Amino acid sequence: MKLYERTYRCSCGYVADCDYNSAINIKNEGDPLIGISIEVKTLGTRGLARSFFVS
Repeated sequence: MKLYERTYRCSCGYVADCDYNSAINIKNEGDPLIGISIEVKTLGTRGLARSFFVS
């Protein structure tokens, strides 16, 4: 994937916005450093919800 390509499209139909995904990853890494425990919920294009806890 080239750097200028901002959207990832899988052959299974999943589509991800790379900028949005990067922002979630940065937030999830930074929150524990300041003592925040959060629940992150994501919803893919196929309507499948995932939930996980970061502490």
